[in-house]
Amino acid sequence: MAGVWRIGRVLLGALAGLSFALMLLPIVFVSWLSFFKNELLAFPPEGYTLRWFPQIWAQSQFAQGFATSLEVAVMAMLGGLVLGIPASLALARHAFRGRDATMTLLTAPLIVPSIVIGTALYIFFIEVEIATGWPLAGSWASRWRTSSSPFPGPCASSPRASSDSIPRSRRPR
Repeated sequence: MAGVWRIGRVLLGALAGLSFALMLLPIVFVSWLSFFKNELLAFPPEGYTLRWFPQIWAQSQFAQGFATSLEVAVMAMLGGLVLGIPASLALARHAFRGRDATMTLLTAPLIVPSIVIGTALYIFFIEVEIATGWPLAGSWASRWRTSSSPFPGPCASSPRASSDSIPRSRRPR
């Protein structure tokens, strides 16, 4: 029986390694291509250069997109710190009515992937914009809210939070 478990572990590890390789291979390949000297993709490359990296800032769309992403990231980080740290301290140090519900709300971003939450919120903002005429889909509020959750979660924020602060029904078995 131990041999079957060992084969299963090896197969699971191989499958996990293959999955990671398939996800990371495009990133590695595009990174390698970014150093090619050729203006058009050709193999083998004529050589390698760093000249493309300074030129990217000359494109205003990239620079504006990068600046917007940076602003949204800073806003999401600050929102997460302002809301997450006090929430994690309250959950770790105090027992109160609604503690389990609050814990569930704050740990939901860890359970539900951010892409799903962001897509759902974006669709919600578009529907509200269509119904009311308010320009929400491109507003700072929707960008900040759909970029990531401002709640980093009590387990990540508080040094005193542990598995004891997680409701028994939510603990892994």
